[in-house]
Amino acid sequence: SAPDAIALFLEDFFQDREVQEELHKPLQEDNKIPLTPLLVEKFKQVASNYAPTQPQDSFILPWIETFVKTYSEKTRSYLQFQLTKENYFRQIANRIDHVKFAGMLVGIQDGNHSLKLDQIFVMPEVEVLHPPSSQRPVELWLDHDQVALPGKPWQPMVTQRAQKTLAQYLLALKTWQANSAKSRKVMLLGAPGSGKTTLMNYVAVMLAQKQPEAIGLAPDIDWLPILIDIRDWVEYSDISILEYARQFAEKTLLVKSLPKGFFEHWLEDGRTVILLDGLDQVTEPAKGEQVVGQIKDFIQQFPNNWVIITSDNDRYSNSNTPWEFFWNEEFYRYQLQSFDDSKIEEFIQRWYYSQIQDKAEAQRLKESLSNLLSEHQQIKLLAQNPLLLTIITLIHRYHFRLPLERYQLYDQAVDLLLTSWDNQPDINKPDISNNQKLKYLGLNDCRRLMERLGYWMHTQESKKEKDKKDKEGKIVINRDQLIAWFGREIQTLKQIQLYDAKAEAKRLLNLISVRVAARTEHRVAARTEHRTGILTQQGLDGYAFIHKIFQDYLCAQEINYQADNEENFDIILTHIQDYLHDSHWQDVLLLLIAQLKPKKAAKAIQEILNHGSEYESWLHRDLLFAATCLTENPQPLKIADNSLLQKILAALVTLAASDSRRVGYQIHQQVFQTLSDLNQTEIKLDVLQLLKDRANSQKDTQSQERQVELGQNQLGQNQLEQNQLGQNPTVLKTFLAGLEDKNNTVRHQASEILTSDRLTSVTKLDYPDYYLTTTEHTSLQKNIQNLSLSAIVRLDNTSESLVNTLLSWLKDDDATIRSEAALALGELDQVSEPVVNSLLMGLNDKNARVRYSSIWALGKLKQHGKTVVSALLTRLNDQNSRVRCLSASVLGKLEQPGETVVSALVTCLKDKDSDLRCAAATALGQLGNGQLGNLSETVISALLPQLEDQDSDVRCAAIKALSQLGNSSQVVITALLGCLKDEESGVRASAAETLAELGKPSSYVSSAVAQWIELHQASDYVGSGIDALWNLENPK
Repeated sequence: SAPDAIALFLEDFFQDREVQEELHKPLQEDNKIPLTPLLVEKFKQVASNYAPTQPQDSFILPWIETFVKTYSEKTRSYLQFQLTKENYFRQIANRIDHVKFAGMLVGIQDGNHSLKLDQIFVMPEVEVLHPPSSQRPVELWLDHDQVALPGKPWQPMVTQRAQKTLAQYLLALKTWQANSAKSRKVMLLGAPGSGKTTLMNYVAVMLAQKQPEAIGLAPDIDWLPILIDIRDWVEYSDISILEYARQFAEKTLLVKSLPKGFFEHWLEDGRTVILLDGLDQVTEPAKGEQVVGQIKDFIQQFPNNWVIITSDNDRYSNSNTPWEFFWNEEFYRYQLQSFDDSKIEEFIQRWYYSQIQDKAEAQRLKESLSNLLSEHQQIKLLAQNPLLLTIITLIHRYHFRLPLERYQLYDQAVDLLLTSWDNQPDINKPDISNNQKLKYLGLNDCRRLMERLGYWMHTQESKKEKDKKDKEGKIVINRDQLIAWFGREIQTLKQIQLYDAKAEAKRLLNLISVRVAARTEHRVAARTEHRTGILTQQGLDGYAFIHKIFQDYLCAQEINYQADNEENFDIILTHIQDYLHDSHWQDVLLLLIAQLKPKKAAKAIQEILNHGSEYESWLHRDLLFAATCLTENPQPLKIADNSLLQKILAALVTLAASDSRRVGYQIHQQVFQTLSDLNQTEIKLDVLQLLKDRANSQKDTQSQERQVELGQNQLGQNQLEQNQLGQNPTVLKTFLAGLEDKNNTVRHQASEILTSDRLTSVTKLDYPDYYLTTTEHTSLQKNIQNLSLSAIVRLDNTSESLVNTLLSWLKDDDATIRSEAALALGELDQVSEPVVNSLLMGLNDKNARVRYSSIWALGKLKQHGKTVVSALLTRLNDQNSRVRCLSASVLGKLEQPGETVVSALVTCLKDKDSDLRCAAATALGQLGNGQLGNLSETVISALLPQLEDQDSDVRCAAIKALSQLGNSSQVVITALLGCLKDEESGVRASAAETLAELGKPSSYVSSAVAQWIELHQASDYVGSGIDALWNLENPK
């Protein structure tokens, strides 16, 4: 045909050797353009071979001229973009790849260079908070919670929380939903010091170094990172994200003027990774709404790019912040995890091998630090936080040892943050020790001011200023308030005028705090990196310590200083009396008592034991806190009053040997944890001896077990936790073989495991025979009984025709195929009218498993229209129990259930099928108080009788539902107290937990529980009441 001939003609024309040479001229030489006459002649020459396409001569020259002009313009723009991109990448590497800690360059003592981020970075593991696809509830079809291995008998399945690195999850997202824009939106949550900003910098550096595979992205795509510090950006309310990115590149990265449309070139093509760091730094609600609006508009304008946003998890989940947009299904949410032993070891090795040229010396230092951490478990626990691990490594690097106690470690860390790391003073580098910037204060003055500040900030919580406290316990202080406080303190300390003191306060604050950017008029200025940073900026004008441990430690130091300065030990005893068992003060008191001299330490611990806390005879909180003090530093008490130490240990061993049903599971757990901690101290032999004596004298099984547990040869972690399935070729091959087993259940279990997060990686290279492309529909249909279809969908759903194929399989004669097709449609998460209608038809399928799968798919797709709800209500009367239960479960997830749905679920509470009663109770709890409205009292009245149901699972479900509904009326509390003497331990535990949940806003619940304990002290189940009381008095 003519169109085909034209296409072939143009292909031959552009493939001609001489034409190719002309077209390459703009790419090889500046301002060189193809020769138009030559192209015209070649055009005519090639056209002569295509008779049907002979163009008129009068049209050839204008067409070639237009083509050459457009081609040259586009080529010049492309070349300009590529040259700018290379400059942009170099500047990212130069400016961001240097390791800074609290604003200070790391590593410059060992030469004239600083450490590079890519040399020491350790990719953290993350936990999925909102996974890419919900786990299919197919285990309801199995008779047991077990897994069958091919050729093996049935074995219990070991469950664990799956964790991978972020790079592995990004790779998985790319694999699962390559064509879905929503699969590219990630919310990364983490605690302070968990490495969120470092990770974002690493992503930017890896892309700048053209190593996208290091972060789980495709290596064959020309990626461009855009790094936005949200705290810095929000200071400029008059500019967009795109304008900020441009100014940041030009003013901070010092990239030469960007060509027009530079960022848009990559954004419009979906080849940009947008890194928005620090959402939690926006503290003002009005500003937050503005930020959300701009981010939302930006994402919608360029929807096909990767977007990674970081935030403090507590701020992100706070209902008072305007982050609802980021809670939706489009964002995959991950929680940064603490470093485990292997990550700590990797960090230490990377650190020393990148910093020390002599590899033998680097290995020696690495082994030295590793051994020290192994010997000091408390410090090793601190090392799980990347920020604190950096501090620990620095202290070891420059002192060649680690302190034995926590308070000694914090002491050195504070010194590290308040002094320079340079050997040579530099007037251009602000630093306390060389005193180039401060007019009145010296290093010792600053140290005392930090102790005073720690105490003052810590006591703000006690003054009920909880709006200034983050969930971790750090106090956030307004800049003006902080300068005013510093001014008064400096005026008193140095006896100078207030105005001079305030000026010095501003200089000091700028020196000891990490501020990332300075502002000029409507412009983003180059980042000013300060060299110390014990304080960090929170939001626009708030300040807090970089980690709560420094607030706690400095507060403890101030209390100790006051007691020494006034020679009044009662100051310490008063703080113990006032704040014992206050969670905000727990670490302060522990650090305070740990550094006391022997006689003072004995006096302080005796004060704790004599405190007489409420319910002490049941909760033993005074005893447990005194023992916890010993886990910090037992030697002072052992020296001053060994008999008191032995008394504490004996009391712990007695509790450990007691029946948990009588002393309470929570008490048992606290005692066992404390004994385990004590086993890591110098008095571990005392502990083991007491346990041995108890076991020998009373032949106590629990004491013998505890003695073994606390022995020096403790067993390691579970083998499965250390060796993920994906790292074990034998196990992997076993499950792959299971895909071809004759038994359907074995095939199903194998496919579920192979596509679950229990594998450390999921790629085509791992098992190419299994990773079939969805275009091979014929092959898939032939082998459907040997393979789980929905497992393949989760591995590859890029085929446009897959939905239609699945819809046709819903009509297949084989019920297994129909069921798998329904589940796969749910996995695809692509909603359309044909899909919903077909699944609705599946609800009437003659096969129960197909009906079940169709209900699950509708629930997964969140289809809550009237037609769907009506169909689900009908399935509550299905002849199959599992279908009825799943229908109730899906109805329990409705946002606006309505009276009809609630009434139907309440009716199910009276059904003869205990599984349905359990599912209905669970569903009513999931609806929550807010969605029930006026129906709440009706539901509660219906749930209360279920607390006496003959089936313990129903009783547990009803208890949990009452907890979710949040009603703490006297009728509910009385009913729950009755459950504390249930014959089933699971019911008692659920009741104890629910009483604690409901008791938080109700002051009378503790008294009611205490009265119940009094009445049931002689019973074997009194421990359930003690558990409830413990949870009430020690809220998490």
